[in-house]
Amino acid sequence: MQPCRHPHAGLSLSGRLLRERLKRQAVTGRIFPEYAEDALLPAWEMYVRMTGNAVISDAEVPPELIRQYRENYDPQYLDTIRDLQLSGRSAGLSQFWTHPVQRSIPIRTSAGLIVDGKINWQSAFVRVGDAEEHIRENRATKLSDTKPTTTTDGTVRIASPELLPENGLLPHLNCSRRINLGSYDEEGR
Repeated sequence: MQPCRHPHAGLSLSGRLLRERLKRQAVTGRIFPEYAEDALLPAWEMYVRMTGNAVISDAEVPPELIRQYRENYDPQYLDTIRDLQLSGRSAGLSQFWTHPVQRSIPIRTSAGLIVDGKINWQSAFVRVGDAEEHIRENRATKLSDTKPTTTTDGTVRIASPELLPENGLLPHLNCSRRINLGSYDEEGR
């Protein structure tokens, strides 16, 4: 007889976090359940959450600062590097938010006021609820599978987080395409 084990016992921390987030999405019906709908996120952070792409800054990080960080991995140096990167211009950020597809998402100030005119991307924010509404209406492929699944006999309903394999990876799209100048590996390598 096998000992009873928790279904998530063999998962990595990231696998457990993925399952928990998907479970919260299924329960709340929200895309970003970790934030209130009226929460404001920096536009660069929402860009990363919506696309999965890193934000690349034109700010130069002094080699001495990198060397100091690599000597002892002190988070203080990493914070300084992050601040430097955030102070630079972000490649592609304004193109993403001003693209016709995203124009329906208002860009806001830190006080939540909608920005009219020229946008300072270093201090631009997006309301979480606005982004969620946009994704639901315009980006169906970005939605997690949160609806319960009915089995073939039509009686048992299983929540989708429980259907994830043990490694936590489950292909969402089975197609080859180019997105945001990124590439898709057709051969799975």
